[in-house]
Amino acid sequence: MLRETLVLGRHGERGGRVRSGLEIHDDGGPVLLEELTVDGERPEPGVLGDRRVADTLLAAGFRPPSEQGDLRLEAPGALARHLGSATHDSPLDERFQRWAAAAES
Repeated sequence: MLRETLVLGRHGERGGRVRSGLEIHDDGGPVLLEELTVDGERPEPGVLGDRRVADTLLAAGFRPPSEQGDLRLEAPGALARHLGSATHDSPLDERFQRWAAAAES
């Protein structure tokens, strides 16, 4: 499991730029290839828009209890993402606990 929270700037600020990449491979090849590039000076619709927080939860190697809106990977795993204005608004804390329990069983 991996949890990553990207925050562009403080409250009321436009953040800078960030480029985040993630590659997961297993014996069969790529499981997930993702690149996210955001720029607080040029918010893009469909990426962050007017939001400044991207909170991501990733499970790989097992099937977590997913919810509507989660991306279920073809290989065992899932990705959940929340886009918001503040980190404390993210609903992923509870889901992280459920996925961690599933990973242990």
